[in-house]
Amino acid sequence: MSEQAGEATPAAAPPAPRGNTPKRVAQIVAGALLAALVASGALWVRGSRTSGQALAPASAAEGTSHQLYQSGERTLVQAAAVVDRPLSEVWAIVTDYEHFSEIFQPPLWTLDVAPKGRGAGAHPRDCRLEGEARSRLWTIPVAVDLSHSVSPEGVHRASWDSSPEAGTNRGSWTLTPLEGGGTRILYEAEIDVPPYPRFMVHNLLLSEVDYVVNAVRDRAGR
Repeated sequence: MSEQAGEATPAAAPPAPRGNTPKRVAQIVAGALLAALVASGALWVRGSRTSGQALAPASAAEGTSHQLYQSGERTLVQAAAVVDRPLSEVWAIVTDYEHFSEIFQPPLWTLDVAPKGRGAGAHPRDCRLEGEARSRLWTIPVAVDLSHSVSPEGVHRASWDSSPEAGTNRGSWTLTPLEGGGTRILYEAEIDVPPYPRFMVHNLLLSEVDYVVNAVRDRAGR
């Protein structure tokens, strides 16, 4: 046997570690930051992009829709649907203030309010609601005065506005009678919750507002 053959074969070098090298860590961090920026940008667009045309579905087959609506200087979250029930039945639901909180129970925020006596208006349903709204972002007191009106065309409207100490909380239900006996439901809300950016509040409302209108539809369809 030759001297060369008797020499021990050198061991193979161990494989390079496959862990998160500094370069790989930097790539992961950069990717996460980019994803966060893209998500933030998408939320900003969704919570800021408005339409100048109010929702006006014509039939129940269109389902429930929502948007941000620009009305002059006001930015409103809107949701609308048509229910094949008489206006009087739907009006009784949205003005049932003893059970008003049961309509506002979407997954991410809830409303817990009760009527506290008559308001200053002339309509028999004018009143004041007090309580609080709760979400994963905030809990705010609610103290709003409700007023009601009926147009010569039969459009019924129940609107509310917050007292100054409760912050911005304005909104309304507008019910429009349609040919054939159906009713168009339009819900609008304008809410400002400092210090949260308005686009964040808009995104929360846009994600949840369909639940509110659908709660009315479900009750009317029973």
